[in-house]
Amino acid sequence: MKTDKYSAHGEHIQVRSAGSECLRKTSFHILKVRCRSSSPIALDPPFSDSTGGPFESFGLASIHLEDADGASAEIPCSANRDVLVRDILPVLLGGHPLAYPELFHTLYWRIRNSGFRGPASATLGAVDLALHALEAQRQGFSLHRFLGCHAGLVSGVW
Repeated sequence: MKTDKYSAHGEHIQVRSAGSECLRKTSFHILKVRCRSSSPIALDPPFSDSTGGPFESFGLASIHLEDADGASAEIPCSANRDVLVRDILPVLLGGHPLAYPELFHTLYWRIRNSGFRGPASATLGAVDLALHALEAQRQGFSLHRFLGCHAGLVSGVW
């Protein structure tokens, strides 16, 4: 497991990237991709946040990946259909296994011209999370355990 140290406001923070480290030696041969979405739900009143607005509706979506070994993962997302169809699916469904570093590098550069901020990067992030979940399933772990979390429960006041 790799541990990186960063400094924020003079404090040392350790970021463990167990999942990504495991993926460096992993190949993916994706055979099926399914995207699901709900009809938009009207919001009354509309809301705004730091990303913009006003938002008058909210939709739910998910990306489901299945590989040649029969493993599958489904991740909630706000996928941009155009970016997914034009830039991501041709790479994911390319017909041959790709090592994770090569796959992510290729996907990153495919979406780069769509504007890395906003919908394109959110779509890539959802696909990347689905790849991590797929590998976690292959190895018999839940996603949070695969990513290095050892706590079973989080307590706090909500």
